[in-house]
Amino acid sequence: MRYHDEGSIPIPLIFLSPKQFTDHAVQKQYVLGLYYGITLVMVLYNLFLFLSVRDLAYLYYSVYVALYGVFQMAFNGLAQKYLWPHVSAWWSNRLLFFCLSMAMVAGIQFSKSFLHTRDYTPKLHKALSFPMNLLLLEGMLLFLISFSLVPPLVAITSVFSILALFLAGFLCWKGGGCPCHLLPHSNDHDWSVRRRPARFRKPRRSHLSESLR
Repeated sequence: MRYHDEGSIPIPLIFLSPKQFTDHAVQKQYVLGLYYGITLVMVLYNLFLFLSVRDLAYLYYSVYVALYGVFQMAFNGLAQKYLWPHVSAWWSNRLLFFCLSMAMVAGIQFSKSFLHTRDYTPKLHKALSFPMNLLLLEGMLLFLISFSLVPPLVAITSVFSILALFLAGFLCWKGGGCPCHLLPHSNDHDWSVRRRPARFRKPRRSHLSESLR
């Protein structure tokens, strides 16, 4: 057996009887359907929150979840079957990493908005613009230069971005600016997530905290 492709090719070699293969395929489809169904619900729910409270963090998060979901579909082959069945392998391989790079851009923008990095870590807030711009550039280069050169750059930039976001979250938490807390309702035993007004030098209230009053 010999396989060749520009992108990643997951080839699990499993020997199954016809009945076992059918049962395995059906079970896998159920699991994937549940996963992408939850992903779609998350996208729609956060879009609804954005339209309700006008907080851009929810819009960025919706875009991030949607793009990462498409990336997962492209990775396991469902996008080629359901989203772009008539697209060539050249485009399909590039769309895979394009969705990943754009998802990381949306994820960084969401984290900056949700953590209020402009107020708590202004230097890191500006520094996070570098991996965002680099990911945008890498996303465009996917369609212009040799495919083998860009995916490693996207992976390295994504790892660097994730580490920078962990640092931003830690610094915001250390500075007393954790924007989300789990609070019990005083009238019952239910728990809900509320965004508290952050302790800035110039206090300001978020749209969500005002809508929950």
